[in-house]
Amino acid sequence: MLNKIIKYDFKSMSKKISSFYIIAFSFAIATALSRLLPESTFSIILSSVLSGTTISFAVASLLINTAIRIWFNFRSSVFGDEAYLTHTLPVTKTEIFFGKVISSTLIMLVGIAVGILALFITYVGSDVLTKVFETLDIFANLFGVSGWLLVLIFSVLILLETFCVMFVGFLGIIIGHSYETNKPLKSFVVGLTIYVGTQITAVLFMLFAGIFNHDVFKIFSSTEFYPNVIILLAVFGIFGYVVNIIILLFCGNKALNAGVNVE
Repeated sequence: MLNKIIKYDFKSMSKKISSFYIIAFSFAIATALSRLLPESTFSIILSSVLSGTTISFAVASLLINTAIRIWFNFRSSVFGDEAYLTHTLPVTKTEIFFGKVISSTLIMLVGIAVGILALFITYVGSDVLTKVFETLDIFANLFGVSGWLLVLIFSVLILLETFCVMFVGFLGIIIGHSYETNKPLKSFVVGLTIYVGTQITAVLFMLFAGIFNHDVFKIFSSTEFYPNVIILLAVFGIFGYVVNIIILLFCGNKALNAGVNVE
């Protein structure tokens, strides 16, 4: 039954977000095709406008709308119109919660993959990708690590931050709906408060790195650049977000099992 919850949620959210996938790919392909036009002022302006639109609207809007859809789907299926159907299924609240977590994580990963692919299509064959790899080599030499390791570290950090925000929304919705009135507003306030707490925790983990490298504290009193410190902070930031996510999932599951106040 848990697999069915995951599949149903994934298909439901995919249908709602598919239009943004189409928009992202449409602008990306249009940008790539615009570079096939004879070089002129018009073609340069057109390509710039399309590529800018792909980044600012198609990709950014895609990821933002994916997060919003995930939160709305969670609220609707656990506390809203679909809640009675959800809670009559022969599954525990723990299975419902983690089913939502898994399906939401998958749909977010798909959204990120679509965004990256759209960007690749947008700039394939242009000198932008070449400049990106050249810049990556410069930073790799600066930090003293391979370029791909650098990408991996910061990609994982950003990915965990994204999931952390998503799960903060879940916990905020659950706690907000434990009240009798102003549930959406209280969900937002609680979620925002929890988010601030997770960021403080992540920063504290980063500062904890100072125990292993005293140069960490020099970034507050010196203008000198410390590449090894940046890498160390990123690694400890990853640990911080892992701890945040574990706590958020534990608290979210516990709060949901404490009772559901269906609208």
